[in-house]
Amino acid sequence: SVPTRKRKLSNAEYIYQIYLLNIRLGEIFVNKPKKYKDNYSDAIIKTALSALNHAQIADSIFLSKYSRPDEFEVREKNLILARGEVASIATESYIFLEIVRKHDYASQNDERLYCKLYDQEMEIGGMCETCYNLVSGVMKSDKEIYKKYIKPE
Repeated sequence: SVPTRKRKLSNAEYIYQIYLLNIRLGEIFVNKPKKYKDNYSDAIIKTALSALNHAQIADSIFLSKYSRPDEFEVREKNLILARGEVASIATESYIFLEIVRKHDYASQNDERLYCKLYDQEMEIGGMCETCYNLVSGVMKSDKEIYKKYIKPE
């Protein structure tokens, strides 16, 4: 057990947060109208799974002073893809939930449903922002290692 004051963010926290995002997206989208499943919810979930896949590929490459430039490039490419997919998830989810609100819940005049969709939009957006920032932090750290140890002269 490590005292709280000595704890720090895990180097793999970005993977765990993308993993949690995938779970939450599944929980949220499972209860949405089935008519949007193929075009929206399935596509968003596939993007989220792809982001997780790219993050795991990047994490499988450990950067150190003994790493080669091509290892850095592969890791960087996968982190860029994961980060871009996370940004896309936020946008696609917003679009999807707006369509559901306007076309499926508008006639019900139920304030609770509107609020629930807004809360879900905010939750997904917040989770995506966390993932995006964590991946960006890893990329920044990697660039420092690259400049210090790996960069060919």
